[in-house]
Amino acid sequence: QLVHFTPESVVHYRPVYSLRWKAIQWLGKCSYSIYLWQQLFTGDSNFYNTPSIAQSSILSIAAILICAAALSYYFIEIPCIRFGKSLTQQKKGYTISEEQYN
Repeated sequence: QLVHFTPESVVHYRPVYSLRWKAIQWLGKCSYSIYLWQQLFTGDSNFYNTPSIAQSSILSIAAILICAAALSYYFIEIPCIRFGKSLTQQKKGYTISEEQYN
């Protein structure tokens, strides 16, 4: 028997519903910054294969990574995007507001 997905059934599907959570949406906004910083924080992959590393260490590294990515997003990425848009919008007389980025 085939399972047919309709738009209504997909909305009630749990993984799709979780995309509405504010925390998941915020991680999506910061995902490019997380991508940029992850190599600095994760470093050598052999580090995680050692038996002495605890899960708490991995979780603390992940928390620090997310904090660094959030700082990068708010203090580097958004101002650079705003500056780039202001360069293209100056000719048209538009102003860039904070609401366009959140």
